[in-house]
Amino acid sequence: MALLLLYFIFWGFLYPAAQKNEQDIAKIPYHSGGIITDGNDIDWGNYIEFTFSDTLSFYRLTGDFKYNLLFDSSFDTSRVKKPRSKNKVYLKSCWDMQNLYFYIVVQDKQLYGEFEYSEKEPRLQWNDGLEIFIDSKDDSGLKMDINDFQFMFDILGSEIDFHGDRGEIYADTVAVPKIYDHDILQYFYVNHEGTINDDSDSDTGYTMEIAIPFASIGIIPEPGMEMAIDIGINDVDYFDNGLSDISKFPLNNWTFSWSGYSDFGYPKYWKSFQLTGEPSWFEQLSEGIKTLLFVFMIIIIIALLITMIYLSKKINIINNFPTEKEIEKRNVVFIFNNPQTEDLSYNAGIIKLISEFVTDNKDKMVTAGDAANKAGISLRKLQRITKEEMGITPTNYIYIVKLQLAADFIKSKRGNITEAAFKFGFSDPAYFSKLFKKHFGLPPSEFQKKYS
Repeated sequence: MALLLLYFIFWGFLYPAAQKNEQDIAKIPYHSGGIITDGNDIDWGNYIEFTFSDTLSFYRLTGDFKYNLLFDSSFDTSRVKKPRSKNKVYLKSCWDMQNLYFYIVVQDKQLYGEFEYSEKEPRLQWNDGLEIFIDSKDDSGLKMDINDFQFMFDILGSEIDFHGDRGEIYADTVAVPKIYDHDILQYFYVNHEGTINDDSDSDTGYTMEIAIPFASIGIIPEPGMEMAIDIGINDVDYFDNGLSDISKFPLNNWTFSWSGYSDFGYPKYWKSFQLTGEPSWFEQLSEGIKTLLFVFMIIIIIALLITMIYLSKKINIINNFPTEKEIEKRNVVFIFNNPQTEDLSYNAGIIKLISEFVTDNKDKMVTAGDAANKAGISLRKLQRITKEEMGITPTNYIYIVKLQLAADFIKSKRGNITEAAFKFGFSDPAYFSKLFKKHFGLPPSEFQKKYS
């Protein structure tokens, strides 16, 4: 009976409560392709948009601390001026393996930014702008600890960040224990529509796009990881008129947060988020492995380009290779087969020398440069001689000599086609066969059958 009672208690009360808590956790989707922080959401896609507005009718404090811990003892929250127009906030968020991204649009009819940033007195919170609070572990209580971060941005394009301070977390005299941290990196872009510090017109508002590197908040992102986030808005609708003494809280700054309060920095009230989706296998690789893959791909591309150039040259040689009939029309053909060796012209003597050199080295790769060196002339001069005498290049002449030798070898049936290719210095039997067919008009196999 007792077990049955526990069963009903769990399924009737505890389990629904657990389900409700799970449903209360907002989702931050994974984004592939990268986000450029340029103030434009064109690269964001159709992500879920969160919306919240200023619904406060009075300056609402959390109630966890006495006023004297937050403000000067003479400060009266009723004196804080209510805004001339209520702001509305549209928020998008996503993540990748490097950054947590925010795209925030604030509708504000009065834009103010009187205070320039300075190292000594940043005072960003006294301009229109926003603050992002992140509990990177979603494990904090009332006060900020070392896992908690505050990022502040104003409409003038200034930024500052804070880090929870472990040393003051247990101090009763400190409401928000934090330290000014210059080492945290974030990327930030702001656009505004309207004129700043002009009471005479009605403005539209401002847009902020922000990227906070996970490395800056000390975590390695993983799908399913939970964190807490809050967004605070600083809304100024009046000129300061000297009220912003550094020792006093400015009375012209109306603040409100997503969590519904006027004072910020208490993780207890921040909203829980979960990283959803996951990166591709490539995005999960380390930067070192990505670099190796990139280098490997470059090597493959270069190899493919070289192969394509090499094959293109081969195809070009085959297409322009002369036929046997075209060569026979010339006065000088194959000196090595011509018994008449007396009274040769200079050009014919050079060609005879080249043909003998190629014949003696028939099993090697003989280049036009090799032939020119053998003849003791420049390559350009050899090119001119073969062009004048036979209308071909030195390379084509070398191939023709070898093909004539190979034809005699094939006719005599002293070996097969592959053996003939290698015997006469062709490393690729297929290429040898194509040149042979283009020159003699028959593939080597049919040529062998015809002349057997």
